[in-house]
Amino acid sequence: DGMLAGGLRSGSITMALGTPGSGKTLLGLSLLTAGAERGEPGLYFGFSETASDLCQKAQGMGIPLAAHVESGLVEIIRQSPLDSIADALAERLLDAVRDRKIRRLFIDGLRGFKESLVYPERSTRFFTALCDELRSLGVVTVISDETLSLGAMELPRDGLTTSLDNVILLRHVEMHARIHRLVSVMKMRHGASDLAVREFAIDARGFAVTSD
Repeated sequence: DGMLAGGLRSGSITMALGTPGSGKTLLGLSLLTAGAERGEPGLYFGFSETASDLCQKAQGMGIPLAAHVESGLVEIIRQSPLDSIADALAERLLDAVRDRKIRRLFIDGLRGFKESLVYPERSTRFFTALCDELRSLGVVTVISDETLSLGAMELPRDGLTTSLDNVILLRHVEMHARIHRLVSVMKMRHGASDLAVREFAIDARGFAVTSD
């Protein structure tokens, strides 16, 4: 929240960009859990992991996701990108957001939508329209996307960044024979973001970022 000048705004679209295993999914689960603890309905929309796998992963990191799934405050929807075209996936997602009055949404894997596009050249228009609709519904949306680069990090070049309010970069580096998780804010539309690169951990407090 401090790095984002107070946190994510209602109706904002944020991308969590990072290498495999850098903590993108755990960040999203932390977002949903924190919202549920405030009574805000949340939705996980993903393409690979099952509800039981997610709850087990969260529990191992001190995130009480399972309790909120059982209470109904957090819903988990797993959808194969091979079973539906992108428009049908977007319709299912938006229907769930409207029907359950979702306040926090985590889309785990932008690639799932990309793979479901019949015409890849539609990607910019498709994602812009989806982001605009989510923004109009006032949902706090976080979308994860993966980069395979371990060197210099770059924003995606598919035109989606113009529809994003924030871009959070997650990565891990090796220093002194130990893996460190790092987080930084690459883009922030409103306000002045924290330009520092900070270390973070997933523990009993959830997604915990160091103060310096």
